[in-house]
Formats: sequence, C-alpha cells, structure tokens
Amino acid sequence: MSEQTASNVLVAPDPISTPEMLCAGTLLYFDAPIILTLPPQVVTQESFELLDKIQSKSPDWAPRMFSVLSAWRQKQAGTRALLTLLEPLKKEAFYSFWLAYNSNYDALQRAKELISSAGWTPDQFLSSIDFENACGELVRHLFLEKYLEVNRNLTDLYEYIASVFTDKAYPEILASAYALRLTGLVELKANRPIALTNARLVSFLADLPAPTNPHNDGGDGLFQKDAVSMMIFNTLLADWLDPLTKERVEILASLRKSKRNEIDRFKGKCLAVADKIDLQSDPGVLFNQVDQEIRFTVLPVVRDVLEIGDTAFTDYKARLFGDGAFWAAFITNVVTWMTGPQLVQAGAAATTLARMVATAFSQYREIRQTVRRSDCSLLYTVSKLAKRSA
Repeated sequence: MSEQTASNVLVAPDPISTPEMLCAGTLLYFDAPIILTLPPQVVTQESFELLDKIQSKSPDWAPRMFSVLSAWRQKQAGTRALLTLLEPLKKEAFYSFWLAYNSNYDALQRAKELISSAGWTPDQFLSSIDFENACGELVRHLFLEKYLEVNRNLTDLYEYIASVFTDKAYPEILASAYALRLTGLVELKANRPIALTNARLVSFLADLPAPTNPHNDGGDGLFQKDAVSMMIFNTLLADWLDPLTKERVEILASLRKSKRNEIDRFKGKCLAVADKIDLQSDPGVLFNQVDQEIRFTVLPVVRDVLEIGDTAFTDYKARLFGDGAFWAAFITNVVTWMTGPQLVQAGAAATTLARMVATAFSQYREIRQTVRRSDCSLLYTVSKLAKRSA
C-alpha cells in the first residue's frame, strides 16, 4: 500500500470510538485508505501526580475535573477497542493517525477566536460538540501543555486547574478546547478531504467567514457530489454491513479484495445521481426524480456488490421501502445536499410529512436511526476550512 497522500480522506475531528460511529460503507467507498484520527494523548504522566493532591483536598470543582478525566479515558478505551476490531482492514482500508497541533494557552485563545469568527457564542458552540472529545482536548491542554508552560510546577498547575473548573470559566474553556482540533486542521493548510464525524458541526462551518472569492472555490461542487454519493452508498449498504462486528469486518476485507470493480460501478451510479437530476425542477418533481433514480438505477447494483439472491433482494427492498418515513427522510437529505437547505422549506419537507402515514415503525428503522446519527459522509476540506476562517 502506498504512503499517505493528500488524497487520503481524513475522518475528523472526533476520533471514532464505537462501531456505530463509522458506517461500514465508508471503509469500502474509497480506494485509498481513510485516516482515522486518535484521541488526544498525554505523554507527561508525572503531571497526573497532582490527582492525589486534588483528591485529598477535595475542592468543590474536583468532581467536574474527574468526570472530564473519565470521559477522556472512556474515549481512549473505545478507540483502542475499535481499532482492534478493524485490524483485518488496517493499511488496506484505513490508517490510524495522531494529529499534531498545539493545545497551549495561546492555541486555546485562537480556538476561542475561531468560534467567535463564526458569530457563535461558546454556549451555542457547546451544543455542537462531542463531549468526550472535548474532555480529551481539555485534559491534553491541562496535563501536557499547561504543565510544561508552568515548568512542571504542580502547585501552579493546581491553581490553574482550579480556575478552569469554576462554574463561570468551565463552559467557555470546554468549548474552546473542543475547537483546538479544528484550529489544528486549519493549520494543516492541505487540500485534504475530511469526512466529518460530527454532523452537528455543519452549521458552524457554514457560518465561518466566507472566502474572499466564494465563487472561485473550485472544490465545492466536487465535494458536494461526494457527500451525496457517500450518503446513498452508505445507506443502501447499511442493512447488510452496519453496525460493524467482527464478522462484518471480515466481509468488508473480502469485498475490498474481490469486488473492486462492482464497488466502483456502484460508486459511479451514486455519483451520477447529482449529475443526472435537473436541479431547476419544481421541488416536488425533483424529490421524485431523486427517488426514482435511486430506486431503479442505483439500488440494483447493490446486489452485484453483495451477491444477494433474488429472494433476499426482494425482502431487502420491501423493508427499505416499507419504512416510508425513513425513505422520505433519506431522499429529502439527498435533495437537500444537492440543492441547499432552502428546498426543504420549499417543498421536500411537506412531501416527507405527507408520507409519514406510511409504515413507519419497522425493525429496519431502528438500524437506520443509528446509521443516520453516525453517518460520516459529510465531506469538507482542510483548505476550505482554512480559507473560511482566515
């Protein structure tokens, strides 16, 4: 396998720590291995000697600090377990990677400025973060970077930690800590695509300052098509491959080796949806165009990839379309990514509501809800993020 290049998709900003966070289709979609980022690390283990003092003094902020440490350790343990599960796919489908970026006091201030540059308050931003990852970033800031900044003086570190976990300071610092990794991505200044692991960040990214010439950002169309394509690709494979298990990882490894041509054909059909649809159509017509294109052009190639027999494929389609509420919401999401959020208000949302009377509570829906929450198919680019926040 070749070395990592700018073409390798970076799965970020939150490290993957449970099988549900990663759609199996993402491990098939890209020819080059994707890059899974790892949780923040603390190499200065001696800084944790301070915990005994905090425990013995038992300040009123101690429970908050220990909950942050617990969340960080839980994230680390989850990521280790997931990487063990994915071991058969290592180097073929993914690499693991530690992002290198500062998390000292100055970096924390730059992260705070990044949040405010979007016109967001720390409280607003907190609603979009992954709590465990924010805790990990804060732990790294405190027990690595700040520990070194105070010249390894545990008394000074104690005083700083006490100031961080006050009722007033803690929310803002936690928000800024989560944004540390985003500022690190900005500083990469590379034209590398990102598969977002936190879909709640989309609104924040959209509110960052626009590039000087927004009409000359050549990557938008390409990555928007990829977002649509991956959304379709992952959703149509999810019933068979999600959530990830040991057996399904082995299936993925086998598919990557033996079904590359079929997978590429499937991807081509998914990408073609955005090209074939008339985006000038009436919203209701556009909704139906996407619906028909996926039903009759894209869906049949799923059988080629997974070698599904006629009976199993008929049953699969019955369950897929039988959940009318899910299917309508899925098509609405595809249309929204193709045309922008204004379409949902104009017509597609009404179409979804009209179809809610369909059979909406099947066993199939439970799997789909999990996939929808965790689908990391929203592509962004480091270079675009750097331009928008400059």
